[in-house]
Amino acid sequence: MLDQFVMRGGKLLWYVDPVMADIDSMYNSPEMPCLPQNLNLEDMFFRYGVRFNTNLLQDINALSIPVSSGENVAGQAQYKMIPFYYFPVITPFIDHPIVKNLSWLKTEFVSSIDTVGTANSNLKKTILLTSSQTTKVINTPAIISLEVLKKRADLRQFNKQYLPISVLVEGEFTSLYTDLQGENVAQLNVIHKSKPTKMIFVADGDMIKNQFGKDNFIYPLGYDKHTATAFANRNFLLNAVNYLCDDEDILQVRSKDFKMRVLDKNKILKNRVFWQVINLVLPLLLIAIMGVILLTMRYFKYKK
Repeated sequence: MLDQFVMRGGKLLWYVDPVMADIDSMYNSPEMPCLPQNLNLEDMFFRYGVRFNTNLLQDINALSIPVSSGENVAGQAQYKMIPFYYFPVITPFIDHPIVKNLSWLKTEFVSSIDTVGTANSNLKKTILLTSSQTTKVINTPAIISLEVLKKRADLRQFNKQYLPISVLVEGEFTSLYTDLQGENVAQLNVIHKSKPTKMIFVADGDMIKNQFGKDNFIYPLGYDKHTATAFANRNFLLNAVNYLCDDEDILQVRSKDFKMRVLDKNKILKNRVFWQVINLVLPLLLIAIMGVILLTMRYFKYKK
């Protein structure tokens, strides 16, 4: 049904979790297995020009989550916020109407996407979202634990750069059922080649998942209750739908939003002492120099 919907000019927005992983499981158990999900869609995606990899991406630019510190104050467990590298914070770099001027987006257990197909394919593929320049790939099956938060990241392992996590594909698609044979094929009215259409693929289903608060209060899409930060997940979803529906005017209006830049945590770790000196020692030194200059000027002015 989905394939023939596309063949008739339909447009699809795919949010796919290639790997089965859930942060809630880690709070109930010291370890969590991460397994590839058999969605039985791989062949169809391959025909459409993409492949979802069954891996998980770690990124230095990551969302912080609350982790128990092991201390109790007045009977209340104490928590501290620690970056969880499996929750990359994505900053759009591409100059495309869907992601233009978007702020950063939050992800949970995101995977990478490859574009596939022959060179003479008439499909146009545009990378919309990527990881940062400090990315690490975890192949699955794998076991992850919150114990990883207690260790400082080895930056030498984060040696991958700008891995695609969202792709826009436009053009004329070929049906998965082109090679079907039999008497029932004619009765099914199978269309083998689509009209010009477009699809968007995102390798993280959690990007459109709302968080819940007390009394089942639903937070807005993209809002993180732990850091009290509003991310651009909602705007990305709206932009994607508007683009698929050819609502270019609405896209242009929404793309004027202010874009916030995330700090490069890799540079922060490398140059921490330097910036501490710049911010703490240098101002005091400048004040001391100005004081000496003023005292010297007063001395020569009033020494007679």
